[in-house]
Parts: sequence; structure tokens; C-alpha cells
Amino acid sequence: MKKIILILVCTLCLNCNALANENKIKNLLDSHVTGLNKRDINGVSSTIHTISPAFGPYTQMLNQSFQQFKIRVSLTQFDYLGKSGNYAFAKATMKLQRDGGAAFQDNETTSVYVFTKQKGQWKIWNFMQLEGKPI
Repeated sequence: MKKIILILVCTLCLNCNALANENKIKNLLDSHVTGLNKRDINGVSSTIHTISPAFGPYTQMLNQSFQQFKIRVSLTQFDYLGKSGNYAFAKATMKLQRDGGAAFQDNETTSVYVFTKQKGQWKIWNFMQLEGKPI
């Protein structure tokens, strides 16, 4: 009986930990989107791991994009995929719509994101776009 209770308690703790990770990662992507909408390069950069292979190229692309386009971004779907070792994974769909500035094709992109912790906080490590379509 004690073994069954211990197994149940451990299972509940693991589920709580997974839910906590999912919530923290969803909040991180929400902060990322907020930074994009504010055209705040520092806000966006704060969501990305500073030694990520994506950090430099992505922030350079954003600097150029922020100068040329005004885009409204919304997170339309979020699916936490799980955690393995030091990494967590999620699939997210974002809608990008012109909000002034140069001509821009509104679109929706679905990407898989990889997260890892930096100083105890989840950060975006890398991402890969799976699909992009005009809307």
C-alpha cells in the first residue's frame, strides 16, 4: 500500500512539474510576442538564450525588420511537446499581420521551438519553421 501511495505522489509531482514547465514556456512565448509587437529588440532578446546559435542572426533580422515593417504578431496556437534532459519543446503557430509600414504579406507560421534554461529561467534556444502560409 505504501508503494502505491508513493507511486501516486511521485506521478502527481511529475505532472505538476510538467505543467509548471508548460506554463513558464507559454509565458515566455507570450513575452516574446509582446516584444515583437512593441518592436522592442531588448524585450525580444531577453527571451532568447544569449549563447543560442539563433541569437545573433535572429536579432539582426529583427533589427532590419523593425526598421522596414510594422507587424502585429499573435500567438494563435501553443502545444507543449515535452521535456528531455535540459531541453523542452513546443510547437507554436503565430499570425503576422501588417500594421503599417512597408508592404507585407500577412501570414501564419508554425514552428517547433527548443528551450533550455539560462540562470534558472527558460529561454528560447532555437526554432525551426515547419509551415508558413499567406493569409
